[in-house]
Amino acid sequence: MAGDNKERSKKRFFQGDGDSKSAGGPKRQRRTGNEVQLTPGMVGFFVSATKGKERMASKEVSGLITEQLESLYADALAATSAPAAASTDANVESKPAAAAASSIEDDIARELSNLAESKGDNFHSSHLQHLGMATDCLLFLQLTPAALASAVDPVRVVENMFEELVGGDGERKAPRTRFAHRIIPFQATCKADEDEIAKTVADLVKNPPNESKEDKASFALNVKIRNNPRVDRDRLIAKLAQPLVDTGHAVNLTQPEMSVVIEVIRGVAGVCVVHGGRYVRLRRFNLHEVYAKGIDE
Repeated sequence: MAGDNKERSKKRFFQGDGDSKSAGGPKRQRRTGNEVQLTPGMVGFFVSATKGKERMASKEVSGLITEQLESLYADALAATSAPAAASTDANVESKPAAAAASSIEDDIARELSNLAESKGDNFHSSHLQHLGMATDCLLFLQLTPAALASAVDPVRVVENMFEELVGGDGERKAPRTRFAHRIIPFQATCKADEDEIAKTVADLVKNPPNESKEDKASFALNVKIRNNPRVDRDRLIAKLAQPLVDTGHAVNLTQPEMSVVIEVIRGVAGVCVVHGGRYVRLRRFNLHEVYAKGIDE
């Protein structure tokens, strides 16, 4: 009798703790071992999402970002797309008819390979690559190729996106996302080391990509650390704040003109600097907050 009770307890304990849908909980992100990881030097968009719905959230946000890229960076998109198109055309023209016919099997194999890839943690959507992360509810959309990433300011993309989601006339629009929660632009990523993070922040404050530098603007630091016990939050904040205060920036935790956002995820830190008080005004880039309350005027 006691053995039966123990067996039932084990079954109850493991229900909802596995990866299968039958386990009674949301499906976890797949870990294939082959996925591309978030690494220092990447530029893009860090997204939090409903557990088990990371891929759906990725598609929602990819569509919104693509709209902004086409609107704000049409020339950069055209410039980065043209070489690939030209290369493809040249390859097609240079193929003999017999070789083209014999390559049908190769094309089918390539399509099957791409399909298999799309079922894993990583897949491409235009100029964005979805990176599955080793933590549920989180994902990263990397801007590719490098030439496009260097031309695009992710903060400008997200700011413009949120302004359009609400509308300038004050009339509340229907939500365009369901599973995505927050979108944090990463203007830069670096190793999750306190000195490296401090250097990255100093570079972004001194040389902002969007040329909206504000001398002696009031500031706030927004630091979130996940799965990294070696980075101490209080020590990092002190290291980041002191140089800003020394150069005339005043601390303002409620209505800062400049918000420095740092997200540490395991061994990588993502950083962005948002000017003009827009981080607070746009509800800290929280989609659900903006849908429910509008822009914080």
